[in-house]
Amino acid sequence: MEESLKKTFVFLKEILEGGRGVEQARKINLDEKLFRSFEERRCKKIAAIDGSSYDILDGEFFIIGGRRTGYVIADSEKILERKIGDIKIDFLGKEKMLNKIKMPENPHEVNELLREREEHLVANEVIEKLGKNDIILMDGSLEGNEYVSHIIEENFETARQKGIRIVGISKKSSLIIKNVPIINMVKRKGEELFAKERWYYPLFERCYIVKFHPLSRFVFRVDINENEDAEEILGEIASLCNDVCFLGYPYPLADIHNHVVITSHDAFDIKMKLQEMAIENGFTLEEWEALFFDYHEYLR
Repeated sequence: MEESLKKTFVFLKEILEGGRGVEQARKINLDEKLFRSFEERRCKKIAAIDGSSYDILDGEFFIIGGRRTGYVIADSEKILERKIGDIKIDFLGKEKMLNKIKMPENPHEVNELLREREEHLVANEVIEKLGKNDIILMDGSLEGNEYVSHIIEENFETARQKGIRIVGISKKSSLIIKNVPIINMVKRKGEELFAKERWYYPLFERCYIVKFHPLSRFVFRVDINENEDAEEILGEIASLCNDVCFLGYPYPLADIHNHVVITSHDAFDIKMKLQEMAIENGFTLEEWEALFFDYHEYLR
């Protein structure tokens, strides 16, 4: 194992070094002139939307997938409204289709795509509850894919007509150029330039790297639709990032994440209910276990 650890660390070392030095900044064409500090601004109302997915049962060629979405509406001081959906449960197999578009063969990916789609459908509902200059925060980027892009564009247009801004904030990002983790590199340079300030860096069209609180250790990828005043929007979001429990992250997004997440306890309860239904319908426990047999469970 020692030899394989050493080989693996060679690659880790290269990536870790990507967060250091001027040469790495040149690799991704980092321009320090584009860094900007910004001030916190008072916001009106902000809605935060998130979802959770869980593979509850795995039958190899199919899964029983669970998903839950919800939203909160808040201002800089408190939650004004919260709606948490029920857990949706689906049988997901390789033949699953969505609006005549073939879904991935991997049913685990299907569950994730359905969750993403359902989050954007919630956004469509929330737009009706907001007014001019309000903001919708989506968990994740706004890049979209063939399954959700049309919903995202429809939401953008409906929101634009009402003067509502839609913003995506990613808790995790895989943005990498030439083995350089972009967010780490931008963070290092931003801290050098604005050690005790909020700052942002325009990475490419509609995409920014942002530090929302001077004392926070974290920066985030933020997607903002074109033709919007990014600095104004970031300042308003910053007014939601002062909670000491989530310093530097909008507290409405943290709140909705904690309410929609499907836990292992939730999944276990659903498994037991489905198992009870099978037994009530004349199937034996042995037949149930044979369908979902995985000897890994016995080796733990």
